[in-house]
Amino acid sequence: MSRAADGPHPHPLTPADLPAGDEWAHGCPDCHLPIQGGSAGLAAHRRTAAPSTPARATRAARSTSSYERPGRSHPFSEARMPRKPVTWYIATPADGIIEMSRQAGTPVNLAAHVGKVIDHPNPCRAKWYDESRFSYFRMVKRVGEVLEDTGIWPVTWPVRLWSVEPLGETGNWSQRYYPYRLLSHQIRVLEETDPHLALGPCGRDVVSVVQQEIPERAARWAADWDADPEGMSNRKWNWEQCGGPTCGSGRWADSLAMSVSHNHRESAAQTWIEHLARDTVDHTLADTDASMMARCYAYSRATGLAVAAQHQNRFEPYILDALRGVGLDSSAAVAAA
Repeated sequence: MSRAADGPHPHPLTPADLPAGDEWAHGCPDCHLPIQGGSAGLAAHRRTAAPSTPARATRAARSTSSYERPGRSHPFSEARMPRKPVTWYIATPADGIIEMSRQAGTPVNLAAHVGKVIDHPNPCRAKWYDESRFSYFRMVKRVGEVLEDTGIWPVTWPVRLWSVEPLGETGNWSQRYYPYRLLSHQIRVLEETDPHLALGPCGRDVVSVVQQEIPERAARWAADWDADPEGMSNRKWNWEQCGGPTCGSGRWADSLAMSVSHNHRESAAQTWIEHLARDTVDHTLADTDASMMARCYAYSRATGLAVAAQHQNRFEPYILDALRGVGLDSSAAVAAA
């Protein structure tokens, strides 16, 4: 920085006023910078140094944030920002018993302990290892993942959703891969909550699609395929690979839905939704003579329709129509609808 920008040098002495030789080699009396060469060195120092002046000190003080000065904390520091209370969830079948506890022979019924503390009946000694089928309580703070690793099979609906409070020592398999999970040997059951949350924010719409729309359409999807297997196979391939003028390709939309579910911590929700959709197709076509390929086609249409309901508030029609398979239905079916 030039002297012009910083004002005059802090000491008014001239080289003639200072002792000759290297007596000032230890440094400038004001700047404390090392000087060699006596008077000549001091003169060179005055021409090139960027001294500490009152003006410079004032600018330095102004450049320092008021929140970085002693006694002040940054407004966005963790100490000042309020933390949102964490809610932990456990999912059970309709009877309220943790399925893994049932399979281990030590059933734990959450429905019978609302507002109470439950100790694990057979906790693992080495934390947190699976020494038995049911070694600890498993809970999640991302409700879209609550249906993962529940032991509930086959996939069913409805389930029951409980908010719980972990007590005592807690752990985790890996904070890197399972940051939304928590393990403990003692919990307090707080309350039962809306199970549709386990299927995402649009869980009620998803259930409506699975229980009402898919049964109405599954037979028609299968009939379309069996009426013209070769033609439907070509149309399905074009939809999966190329899409259409008003929607993207089916494979691209499926991949995007999976990625968005992962980013929103709803992978378990999407997996559950797809199972529910396929099971509904099986029930609808159970008493029909639909071919295996017709059933597979109906599976793909049903899962796409249900996943579109899951993401209906996140995607634009260009993606939602690709998931729903718009354009795949026969002209007669579209006209009838």
